[in-house]
Amino acid sequence: MTLLESLIAFVILALVSVSVVAVSSQSTTDIGALKNHYYAGLVADNELILAQLKYPTLKRPISGSSTLLGKQWFWQITTKSTELGYLQQWNIAVSAQSDKPAIINRIMYVKTSKK
Repeated sequence: MTLLESLIAFVILALVSVSVVAVSSQSTTDIGALKNHYYAGLVADNELILAQLKYPTLKRPISGSSTLLGKQWFWQITTKSTELGYLQQWNIAVSAQSDKPAIINRIMYVKTSKK
């Protein structure tokens, strides 16, 4: 094997190694984002159920913060009337910081009165 062939082999090996490191780095970033999305979903589910127990009919938006696994999450629940009249649409937006956009939005329909 000549010196030129050895250098080419090392260049190819270096390129493959850089690609492997880049892929593993990206997957680590993706795992962090998925974890945040999952935890925000848990907060959204919990707060929607708690709000439904506290406020059978919600007339104005409410907001607050919750702590899950040592991290503080900020949420806001808004309402919207539906065409059916006896259902109300509740939308919760959860974010990791109060001044950042929501990580997750969930919708729940709540029965407000008999038709």
